[in-house]
Amino acid sequence: MAKSLFTTPLRGFLHGALLYGTVVSVLHVVHNRLDSPRDAAVLWLACLLMYGVWCAVVLAIGEGLATGWRALRHERAGRLGDGVFVGLMLFGLGFWELYFLHGLTYDQYPFGKIDSVGPMLAFLAGYAALIAAGVWLVTRFVLAPATSRSGRRIAAAALLVGGLAHGAALISDRPAKASAAPPAGAAARPAAAAQDLGLDVVLVGLDGADWRVIDPLLQKGELPHFAALIGRGVHGPLKSFPDSNSAVLWSSIYTGTRPEVHGILDFYRIRIPGMAGRGVFPVHRTFFKELADRLGFLGVDWRTAGRSSLHVPPIWEVADHLGIELDVVDGYYPSFPAPILSTPGSVFASYGLDGFAQQLAQGASAARAADLDLFLRPPGLYRDIRPLLQRDDFDWQSAVLLQLLATRGQPRFVNIYAHEPDTVQHLFWKWFQPQYFLDVKAADVRTKGDEIPKRYRSFDTFLGELEQHTGPNTVILIVSDHGHSPTILHQDFYTQHRHGPPGILLAAGGPLRRGVTVDSAGVLDVFPTVLYLLGAPIPDDAAGHLLAEMIDPAFLAAHPPRRIDSYAGRWAAEQRDVSSGLEHEEIEKLRALGYIGP
Repeated sequence: MAKSLFTTPLRGFLHGALLYGTVVSVLHVVHNRLDSPRDAAVLWLACLLMYGVWCAVVLAIGEGLATGWRALRHERAGRLGDGVFVGLMLFGLGFWELYFLHGLTYDQYPFGKIDSVGPMLAFLAGYAALIAAGVWLVTRFVLAPATSRSGRRIAAAALLVGGLAHGAALISDRPAKASAAPPAGAAARPAAAAQDLGLDVVLVGLDGADWRVIDPLLQKGELPHFAALIGRGVHGPLKSFPDSNSAVLWSSIYTGTRPEVHGILDFYRIRIPGMAGRGVFPVHRTFFKELADRLGFLGVDWRTAGRSSLHVPPIWEVADHLGIELDVVDGYYPSFPAPILSTPGSVFASYGLDGFAQQLAQGASAARAADLDLFLRPPGLYRDIRPLLQRDDFDWQSAVLLQLLATRGQPRFVNIYAHEPDTVQHLFWKWFQPQYFLDVKAADVRTKGDEIPKRYRSFDTFLGELEQHTGPNTVILIVSDHGHSPTILHQDFYTQHRHGPPGILLAAGGPLRRGVTVDSAGVLDVFPTVLYLLGAPIPDDAAGHLLAEMIDPAFLAAHPPRRIDSYAGRWAAEQRDVSSGLEHEEIEKLRALGYIGP
């Protein structure tokens, strides 16, 4: 018995380490385009240990269950393979059921649209059974027999294959990152310059806004300012891309490039002790971040993705470089730290300003107070807006912007980002569409069912106030990075969007067409379209295209788009990392919101 209890966990460790740990490590090397053999070696070792220990514990439990079952049947002896098989089944079911089913949404139901929970439950039961059958077949005929044979040869072969896979991942050809130096041949193109087309642009980012919420409210007449913009402008879905979260998508919106180019692949990096670089962005659904989250006592470090993680400049830096006066109020993670502005009259309030204000109010140290310019440019504005920073998320952002417009006038470019309605939809969709969920109480629907519509009504009120402070030649663009879809398979949220449901596009004013629906727009198209309306050249390395179908053809003919090779490397951006105190605060916020979890 002692030999059995020792040997089964050992085989579990080898199985988890050499199979799962090695594969997950290679995935992270490829995903992060690691080019450091040292960092790849540290990552591989960490994955071998994390997944090996995890699987060893599960196989020990499986051996205990097998032993207990034999005792119940009064069997004096059992086969070593019984515990191995049970343990591998438990591990495989736990990993792959979560991998395939966790967060699965109603949008992903494969047999058409449904309006109740019953068909979804039937589908999930069948899907889970199919996964379980696959796990049983692989475990019964491949994994369990392999762990009972010559372990040394299998382990040696797995290590050899894993080493070759890591080597291939390190040297494989990958799309080139944007260079920090001016691109070759840049002198052959004209210097970047902006033309004054007589237009001002206001870009409003509403994280997670979805037409499936807006449309019913429009029909009820509860969003009059949304309705007015739709009537005198263009609107439609804004295509997102799958397996990306808000940090990734907004970075793409603000830079016009794909994640593999702009460099932000998640909310945070995870740095393992011994790494020379800044760590790795986790690969979704590999459970790497969940395992690493339990190793903080070993010095595993988490770093949120800010401006220093971007390989290309965001749109506000491009505008400032071109001499375009701007007001930016919270551009999410890429807006921190606030850049040094070269255009007189510009204002920049970065992500995290409200949290920093709370630290100052609680008596932060003089050294911490000196960091104000990380969050606000010019920092002298702090005294004027400080009372507004005590409000909740969207409330402080909208109040600060409206005060800036009222007291300082309208600049040529305005950008405001709000993390709502994303959070409120994650937390309250169960009572917004109760037909999709189990155990919904009528009393809760009455008290919580209006939380999501209430937030959209507040957006509508803000739009009305915003228009009062904008001139007649202002183009207002409202965009979201993704939509939402209900799910009954997430322990923290009632919606998910990793499968890439479309967001919203709503634009009006200036030369935009009236009453037009646009169906082909995507998140990558926002950047070149805003640049065009600001009179700026569109870079050749932008992944999206100008949404010409939104614009009056006569205006386009009179003002044809101009091109430039790239904005990358044309000026040096300030690179300052966030403080450790703010890092801890942000990671805890993400953990509380459920972004660090399965």
